[in-house]
Amino acid sequence: MPQKFKLTKSSLLKLNPGLKTQVLWDTQLPSFGIRLQPSGKITFFVQTRFNRKNVKATIGRFPQMSPEVARKEALSQLNSLQKGQHESQQPSMPSTSFGAVLDGYVAILEREGKSDISNVKNTINKHVRDAFPKLWITPAITISHDDCVSIVRNLITQEKLRTADRLRAYIHAAYERVTKPDPNTPSGIPILNIANPAKMVPVKGANKARDRFLSEAELRHFWSLAQQLPSPDRELICLQILLGGQRQAQITRCQLEHLSQVPIQGMASDLTILEIRDRKGRSAPSGGRLHLIPVLPEATDLISALTPSGGYIFSADGGATPIHNDKLNRICRRLRAQMEQTGLLEGGNFTAGDLRRTIETLLAQSGVSREDRGHLQSHGISGVQARHYDRYDYLAPKLRALHTLRSLLDSNL
Repeated sequence: MPQKFKLTKSSLLKLNPGLKTQVLWDTQLPSFGIRLQPSGKITFFVQTRFNRKNVKATIGRFPQMSPEVARKEALSQLNSLQKGQHESQQPSMPSTSFGAVLDGYVAILEREGKSDISNVKNTINKHVRDAFPKLWITPAITISHDDCVSIVRNLITQEKLRTADRLRAYIHAAYERVTKPDPNTPSGIPILNIANPAKMVPVKGANKARDRFLSEAELRHFWSLAQQLPSPDRELICLQILLGGQRQAQITRCQLEHLSQVPIQGMASDLTILEIRDRKGRSAPSGGRLHLIPVLPEATDLISALTPSGGYIFSADGGATPIHNDKLNRICRRLRAQMEQTGLLEGGNFTAGDLRRTIETLLAQSGVSREDRGHLQSHGISGVQARHYDRYDYLAPKLRALHTLRSLLDSNL
């Protein structure tokens, strides 16, 4: 069988297949040919060279396409191949899905030891994977700005503004990891050569600052009612107050191994302290800022009751597992309802987060300086001096602030 001949309908019908696939060329258009398979199937194709490499493209099959039509199509595709403009020569689209990018972001947070990972993962799964299953499996490179807006807007229409803004931030951060690679935090996801589709303005009203704080009388009544709660709710909420209203996401990570004894000038016995790694804020160093909290003797007793044999301090099962972030809020709702029923509630609703604001405000009213309050609750600590030079642990002023707070809880009841 000749390897070159004019490809016509009659000549193709006379071909006999062999044991292996045969490649035959057209004499009229040298770059145009056919592949004759052992099954008898005939496929038209075109082949040429581009950038010193062989490039080819499949055109169609005989007899569905005639040799004359295939030859014209071959000439058109030949021009595209020789210019490097054929679709087969375009970069292949990464197959990484939108869901894989978000899962990769969660994996990075886990490797970095970030706090609140479970909430990030649950928010992504609930409001993206489950709510938009088609987008979840869509290639990440094809996700548009409108797609991201629709995901966030879905939560805005449900009046879940804070959740909407958090999810917006998660999606944006996930794409930043794969569009602006950081060699220190590999995600395992191929780098996508696209603009971040999640760039959008923050959700309005999501970060509206709350201004609710309890008055001195309200806090004292709250404390009194808390003493009557069953275990472990009593110990949990009282310990949160006696530690100065620390951030819930941080205290739930605390374990007995984070407690230690240190000498304090002027004290006969060593002071018990709780060590927290504060990762809050962009200025926090790698691993978090070291935050030391004095532990009053009463708070030490509460810890012993909550965690008799080790493990997590803020725990409802003896230290085996930490409490959920909403546990303290549920206790607050219960006590708030009791205060409302007995006419002791002066203001409106409040949360466990408002207790932190309450402690800050009442300490300010009691004359505790802004600096000492900031060090007690680990906020407002910034600048070159604080980050690089000031290595004082502020344990003494923190301890004085906690004693001031403790005196407010029982006075004038």
